[in-house]
Amino acid sequence: MSRLPPETAPPKRTDRGRPVLRKDDEHALAEIRHELGNRFQRLYFWADQGGGEPADGEDPRATLAGELVSLEAYFRSVLEYFSEPGLNTVEVPVADLVERLRSTVPDREVEVDGIELLAGMAASVDPALLSGALELVGRRVDSVASREAGLSLVVRVERGGERVELELSGQPGGDGPGGLLGDLEAMIARRCLLLHGGDLTQGSGPASVVVTLPLD
Repeated sequence: MSRLPPETAPPKRTDRGRPVLRKDDEHALAEIRHELGNRFQRLYFWADQGGGEPADGEDPRATLAGELVSLEAYFRSVLEYFSEPGLNTVEVPVADLVERLRSTVPDREVEVDGIELLAGMAASVDPALLSGALELVGRRVDSVASREAGLSLVVRVERGGERVELELSGQPGGDGPGGLLGDLEAMIARRCLLLHGGDLTQGSGPASVVVTLPLD
């Protein structure tokens, strides 16, 4: 029997052998349709402008080229989301993961609470995959948290020592967009945590994200 959580188990198949999308995939497809619609609308606009002279110092052809580069990067993200990466796990002290998450916001003061709970605790993780997910958490919280206050990183050990939660949060007031975890990049990061048997969720406030991982 698979030990992966339901979200990461192989998709069920119909009688004709076609994959049936998981519930989280349906949400991702809606996001992809919306984003591609916006991106292609911009491409059509700048392609129409491409034969004209630059206006107000903006070259339509250069802008079109930039949109194409951005679209290519987005398609790579789509492929990454639907890929099924294998995990190359090693045992890592959870205190090191706390420090890795804290280091994703190097220009911020981060107050860590609960680190003493992690003495001797470790988790089996794929360092390369998990590092990308933690980077996203740091960027998202940093973008929406006020620059006038520091961040907090709260450590909680749940279920009698079976799981650890790391909640990075700040005071709302930054310039970043709302909806910390609603786009494709965040879905990729969450899929990474699910593959590890954990999760990535919105925290207790609008500028808060929780990383959950099982403990060894």
